[in-house]
Amino acid sequence: MRVLLRRVLVNMGLAVFALAVAITALGVVLRLVDGLSPFEFRNFARDYIDQFNRVKSAMYDERLGWRPKPNLRLSSRIKGVLKSETTDAYGNRVNGDATPSLPSGGVLVSGDSFAYGADVSDGETWPAYLQTAIDTPVTNASAKGWGTDQIVMRAEEMIELAHPRTLILGIYPPDIQRAEMEIDFGAYKPYYTVEQGALVLHGVPVPHLTASVHDLGWERGVLGYSYVAFWIARRLQRWSTFNQVKQATPPGTGEKVTCLLLRRLSERARHDRIRLMLAMVYGNFNFEREQPAVALHVLECARREGYQTIDTWAGFAKIFAADRAAFDSLYVFPDRWSHMSSAGNRLVAAAIAQRLREVAAGEPTGSAARPAP
Repeated sequence: MRVLLRRVLVNMGLAVFALAVAITALGVVLRLVDGLSPFEFRNFARDYIDQFNRVKSAMYDERLGWRPKPNLRLSSRIKGVLKSETTDAYGNRVNGDATPSLPSGGVLVSGDSFAYGADVSDGETWPAYLQTAIDTPVTNASAKGWGTDQIVMRAEEMIELAHPRTLILGIYPPDIQRAEMEIDFGAYKPYYTVEQGALVLHGVPVPHLTASVHDLGWERGVLGYSYVAFWIARRLQRWSTFNQVKQATPPGTGEKVTCLLLRRLSERARHDRIRLMLAMVYGNFNFEREQPAVALHVLECARREGYQTIDTWAGFAKIFAADRAAFDSLYVFPDRWSHMSSAGNRLVAAAIAQRLREVAAGEPTGSAARPAP
């Protein structure tokens, strides 16, 4: 019996050893095929998830978590068409023309990837089209992946530099839930809690994401060091580039935080005599269901605080119901979740320009509280 047990243990040990050798050899081959050193030791899952290793346009920021790189000059092919992505010395998206950096007294936009203009060229973003429509300089201080907390913090920061007469916040409903996150899109970010009715900021200076099990979870924190495991997981669409998140506050906190941030910004804007606007935009799959309640709530908060609001839901929903082909043309990738195309951004810009004209027409000449753009 003892001899049999010993034989079983020896065979198991040999099998484990043979498997380890085979995995190691396969890892070496896969690394060589992918152009990597077979001797490099690192957590491949961490590097794949970390947005600063993946997103060419993003850079670390100790206050906001990340922001667009300054003086960026990128080009990429989207559906076979070459798209330009350019920023100025402050990391603001260029509008595709020779508008001077940070023109004083114009329009300032702070928002997420929809406002930044992901997947379209510099001159095809809605801030770029808005600039043409109202014949007023527009500074696009938006960034991909920001939550409402980062959007407002960036707006407050840029007021000091741009001295705008009109400030527009561009919000997509999930931005509100992003305000509940400590880690999002593969990077740490600031977040707020509400304590006795007041906002309390956490996580600043923002730390860097590490390859620890604490940040990645045991699966990625341990198996991520195996190139074979990483190679298989990537092809099975595990360890997605966009799934590294960490919730910091309970669900629903994002709405409370966003409303309090809108109030804080409105107090600042009244002091500086800046007109405030909030434009709510939606992804292409939103219109297959009810309008997000979180969007309606934040729009109502904004109105109470004196913001002029632009809700694009009705206009896009009307096109969705009447002509699906026309609706699909408003988004870059109609067969999956997508940012807006040049055509979609034109519609958003037109809606904002119309509201600006309506507000300006209803204001008395020389109004200090709500000056023209």
